[in-house]
Amino acid sequence: MRLCQYPQTPVFWALVLIALTGCSNNASPPPDDGAENIKQVAVLCGKYAGRHQGNMPPSLAELKAFAKTEKVPDKVFTSPRDNLPFVLVPRKKMPMPGAQSRTVIVYEQTGVSGQRYVADEVGDVKLVDEAKLKELVPSFK
Repeated sequence: MRLCQYPQTPVFWALVLIALTGCSNNASPPPDDGAENIKQVAVLCGKYAGRHQGNMPPSLAELKAFAKTEKVPDKVFTSPRDNLPFVLVPRKKMPMPGAQSRTVIVYEQTGVSGQRYVADEVGDVKLVDEAKLKELVPSFK
């Protein structure tokens, strides 16, 4: 007895994939090098914290040194959009992931056209304007 009554062809699966991913109302930006780089930096912060009793890296230089042990290239620490290094939000401990709110741990210095990428403790990336960045990162000036 066949459980699936639908044709299992490449076209069928392509349509399923389009239906599942194409109808999203997510505020996340489409993937590009800037989004991928900042996500990698956020993930590295999590790995660093996991190996340092939950402490965040004290500086981008310290995170870069750690990244070498993970074989991550230096280029991920620079935004290809503004050609500036990302900024780590100064904090002692890595925020615990929560369902209700997320904490921005890294952001672009300048961004493009008034929009900056930010990434939180689980590596989610968003594109925000300066007003939203000030709201998300009180230490941002």
